[in-house]
Amino acid sequence: MNRLWIPFVFALTLGACSAETEAPPQELVRRVNVTTETLETRDFRSYLQRVGTVKAANDAVISAEVSGRLLAYPIPKGGFAAEGDVVAGIDDAKLSREVERLTAIVQLARENYERQSTLFENNIGSETELLNARYQLEQQQAALASLQVDLTNTRIRAPFSGRVEQTFAEMGELVSPGARVLRLVDSSNLKVEVGVPARYSGAVAAGDSVMLWVNRDESTRQQGVIEFVGSAVDPSSRTFPVEIRFAAPSDRLKIDMVAEVEFEILHLPGSIVVDEEFLFTSGDDMVAYVVDSNDAGEPVAREVVVETGEIYRNQVVVTSGLKPGDVFIRQGSSYLNDGTRLVIVPLEVDPVVADANPATAGL
Repeated sequence: MNRLWIPFVFALTLGACSAETEAPPQELVRRVNVTTETLETRDFRSYLQRVGTVKAANDAVISAEVSGRLLAYPIPKGGFAAEGDVVAGIDDAKLSREVERLTAIVQLARENYERQSTLFENNIGSETELLNARYQLEQQQAALASLQVDLTNTRIRAPFSGRVEQTFAEMGELVSPGARVLRLVDSSNLKVEVGVPARYSGAVAAGDSVMLWVNRDESTRQQGVIEFVGSAVDPSSRTFPVEIRFAAPSDRLKIDMVAEVEFEILHLPGSIVVDEEFLFTSGDDMVAYVVDSNDAGEPVAREVVVETGEIYRNQVVVTSGLKPGDVFIRQGSSYLNDGTRLVIVPLEVDPVVADANPATAGL
């Protein structure tokens, strides 16, 4: 053989050997890091929040019932009055004189009636004269009783225990029946008045518990009880009135403050509840992903069609498609298809999509 061919043949042989010994590249496999949750049944609750107003259970503007000059406020503005205490006094001089005059007239009418009774018993005088004397006595007695009521009403008394919140008439001012004199408030016994939309009429009932807080201050959050539910809907606001009683408040709470009220309008015990963000639309269906395994025993995503029911905020009741014990895929589920291989990571780790070869996937 010509020596010139030897190097060429050797080079070809060496190249062929190198091609045979080079390993083929490994196939890259797509895997997705996900977090999961093992489903259990739990209570689903939905709530309605409404804004109401703090009111006193006893809050009254007290008016004069007789005419006269206002003499005094025995209890000053801001002072406490027990039920029955005199909170305002009206001059009673004129009424007192009238009572004395009518007392004398009644006494005269009584004596006249007694005299006519004696005469009639002795067959003197007529029955008509006796009846007239009796009716005259009764008439004068009724007039005296009415005047005595007016005299009593010159002392305005507290109808309930509370504080004198406001006065409307100055001392020495002439007041007449119906004129506002003062406002009395029992601030130890508060309630919240709130309007509830008519569509929730079947979800709110007397005796139900609610949560409430005042002026957006969470430190005032406390439980209240529905005491009254109105039977009529306001035609302008389409709401019905609800009154809520709550525990004796601190001095920080004032009448007419804004109160936020949270009503529980639905309770479904034993429900499968998931976050709405982990449910997806696929054609006409709603789907979710759970953990399954492939033939090699590796965790993969399995797409399941679900039906949903009630929703509150981002919590959804799943009525079919998921069951207790399913390993539900949460974060990372938006990257999945049916059969996608998975790397399950702790909840605190953000999920990422990784392309890796079989030997290093998930590392």
